[in-house]
Amino acid sequence: MLAVAEGRVSGLAPFNDYCEHYGLKKKNNFMDLTGNNEEVSKKLEDVYGSIDNLEWFVGLWAEAYDDKKQCMGNLLTVMVGNDAFTQALTNPLLGAEVFNEDTFSREGFEIINGTSKLSEIIGRNTGLKNGEGVSFFLSSGKSEYSIKSYLGFRPS
Repeated sequence: MLAVAEGRVSGLAPFNDYCEHYGLKKKNNFMDLTGNNEEVSKKLEDVYGSIDNLEWFVGLWAEAYDDKKQCMGNLLTVMVGNDAFTQALTNPLLGAEVFNEDTFSREGFEIINGTSKLSEIIGRNTGLKNGEGVSFFLSSGKSEYSIKSYLGFRPS
């Protein structure tokens, strides 16, 4: 697989190193990674020997997740969120020469400019009313802060 080969040539760190870097708990073994999937765990162990040798790219796709609540594993979720929120304000898309009606169409530009809440974006892209059922957590050291309020949630 080309992505695995590129990761090796680039010298990417193992999967567990990325977990640690992003403040996630390192996986103890392959069963921990795969959500107790014996077949996949055995194949990974045969190839890598130790969870600490598991390549980043393989680990991203082998990490188990609850498909009723998530669309990807925890590490990939955190990495995508980190990229989205750290790049949002430095993205060239926000430059005047790109961020205009010619780029997005009149209707698209009106929708973008009329959006004021993350819940509106989530609702538009998922069909969830006001982002219901979606929550985000920002981690700072040992503290976690819920940002549900940014989604427009109000106690009932």
